Amino acid sequence: MTFNIAHFADPHIGYKAKVKSNESGTNIRVADGYEALREIVEQIITSDVKIDAVVIAGDLFHYSHPTIKDISTVQYYMRELAKHGIKVYILAGNHDATDISSELAANAAIDDPDRGIFSLFGTYQKYELEDGLLLHAMAHHGLSLEETPTFETSSKDINIFTTHGAALDPKNQELMRCADSPREQIIPIDLVMDDIFSAKLLGHYHSRYAVGGESLNTWYSGSTLRRGFSDGAGERGWLLVQVEVDGSVKFTPKNIKQRPQYDLKTIDAADLSAGDIMDLIEQHLEGTRETDQAPIIRQKIINTPRAIREGLDRSRINELSQHALQWQLEFSNILQLNTEKNHDDPKQLSFAKKVNIVEQYSSWIKDYEKEIASEYKDIVVADAEAYLKRALDGEVLDDHN
Repeated sequence: MTFNIAHFADPHIGYKAKVKSNESGTNIRVADGYEALREIVEQIITSDVKIDAVVIAGDLFHYSHPTIKDISTVQYYMRELAKHGIKVYILAGNHDATDISSELAANAAIDDPDRGIFSLFGTYQKYELEDGLLLHAMAHHGLSLEETPTFETSSKDINIFTTHGAALDPKNQELMRCADSPREQIIPIDLVMDDIFSAKLLGHYHSRYAVGGESLNTWYSGSTLRRGFSDGAGERGWLLVQVEVDGSVKFTPKNIKQRPQYDLKTIDAADLSAGDIMDLIEQHLEGTRETDQAPIIRQKIINTPRAIREGLDRSRINELSQHALQWQLEFSNILQLNTEKNHDDPKQLSFAKKVNIVEQYSSWIKDYEKEIASEYKDIVVADAEAYLKRALDGEVLDDHN
């Protein structure tokens, strides 16, 4: 008989931004987080496939000291699941905890075993989902221990693993990090690759992603709320994880609605007048009005002389962007590699461009060397040096590199 798990992570309940509040006085981005959780819980309860358990892999809260309203909202929805006979298993993520080891993680407030709501704020816990099916949960701070806790596994059982941290993707050697990540921990590669676990349900990385490809059955569910442009684009929601009696597992993504975000096409203002720029901003914003929900919008403008920047009609821009929940107008004068204007030899980089690339590389690798676990430093440094060489050779790299 199939055992059905609903897996999601990173609701970041309580995440807020500098936006107005709704009619009830709640910050609109906080309300977005509540709504995302409500929709997921509603989908789980009304699912055509009966859900047997819910696994929430960390960062239930955005702050380690959530508000009473944040806690009561989460309690309400967890108890709704429990009322329908669905057990809930939660573990602490890096946002749930503090740097003080004696303090309980925020998710401790949700622990309610009598109702079937189990919230791990220690390091490791084994749960029996049903006879012969075990869930091994490790909170993010369990990954920081010098020795990984011993997993109580048996070959006769089906074992599922869940944790919260940055995994090294063995397919492309990329570390699945997340922006704004206090106390980030690295998931040991042997846990990612260990075939004693039929499935590995991960939290922390905010995009839905199959680590190492779908054959490893190692998935990030992604965040339930996109935190502005610090998180990548993509669908949000949860994963239906169907575990068969032979240990085989099937993952099916389930999506929820999210507030629209538009990262508008960058305007290169090098040869434009203030009027030209205004026309482009208006054209770009026109395509963001096809929604019944106030969107989050960013417009980048590069190579803008100060005189041109001061000549922009800010009142008109504010008027054009009134429909947005958040509007970001960003200027940068960093020299850009323009292959259209240099089509005869796109690898010819200016001295200033090369200096900028080297400075970016130096800053990036310094940050990584401070934070990354020692066993992964060689991989990261080698990857960074390869990037630097390709960039200085004039190759055009994708933004995510």
